[in-house]
Amino acid sequence: MPATDYLCLAANQACIKMLAKTDGGEEKVLFSARVVKFNKRDKTQIRCLLITDKALYNLKPAHFSKFQRRVPIDKIAGITASKTSDEFVLHIPDEYDYRYASDRRDQVVNLLQKVHTQITRKKLVSAQVDAAGLGRFAVTKARALAVPRKIQTVKKFKHYGESLDEKESKEELAGEDILGVEGMSLDNVGLADFQFIKVLGRGAFGKVVLARKLDINQVFAIKILKKSLLSERDQLSWTRSWKQILEHVHHPFIMHLRWAFQTRSRIFLVMDFLRGGEVFSHLKQKRRFTEEEARVIAAELALALGHLHALNFVYRDLKPENVLSKSDPSLFLPDELCSG
Repeated sequence: MPATDYLCLAANQACIKMLAKTDGGEEKVLFSARVVKFNKRDKTQIRCLLITDKALYNLKPAHFSKFQRRVPIDKIAGITASKTSDEFVLHIPDEYDYRYASDRRDQVVNLLQKVHTQITRKKLVSAQVDAAGLGRFAVTKARALAVPRKIQTVKKFKHYGESLDEKESKEELAGEDILGVEGMSLDNVGLADFQFIKVLGRGAFGKVVLARKLDINQVFAIKILKKSLLSERDQLSWTRSWKQILEHVHHPFIMHLRWAFQTRSRIFLVMDFLRGGEVFSHLKQKRRFTEEEARVIAAELALALGHLHALNFVYRDLKPENVLSKSDPSLFLPDELCSG
């Protein structure tokens, strides 16, 4: 029995039967202990954490014949741990995150890193933050379901600067300036600075991905454009203009371009992630806005358009689908300055 099997689940008959049904009895118990789990309402629950050589299990105390959730270890994309408390978050892009607290946290993290490397031959990314409570770093089930449009797993993305898909090598990511745009990378930011989480949406030339910037642990929306598609449809000059416009525009009611960089095959535009979603979704749900809400939206749009006009820019694709809101649904911001 492993020294870290604190609940002796390797010898527990109910647990043995449960594992037998799950994976033919071939899983080996490596760790078990009681932990504190945070639910979607930020309330604490006592749970049993079971780690095998293949998966992580969430169990109710004394109910080892069935599990609440099973997560294959290779599906864990990263770990965020607090420097000032026992909290840690397991990031699971396929579904939603787990937020725990345990005085055995370091054992859990080290074990997961070891098993993850054995399974995937890749390092499991981990980061530490100063915050004691990690609620804002965890994507709950409710929040995952609330992401605009259908949530899709970023299966093609590899963390910390690995290739974007299987046929794209590291040499390709060295970057070739196909667009002929000097200074495409702002502040020397690149793929290695981000951890990709979920696909938020897809468009004609690429996709928008939710990603966390590692050094500041803040999430952003990254618009990723394929150069091949832009070239085929003669949209290279449009893309250059779009980037230049975004660099010149600084207004509280217009989406801000934080960083821009490119690889050999793609362009990355890093912008603020606005959790409120599209105005179209709010309008569809409410059927109609109140007079006060409509007045606020119209005023903010007028200010945004006024700023663009002052810079001699004309926005020609204003519609509810291209207007986003912050967490506060009374604050709405235009999504894009140039729409395809």
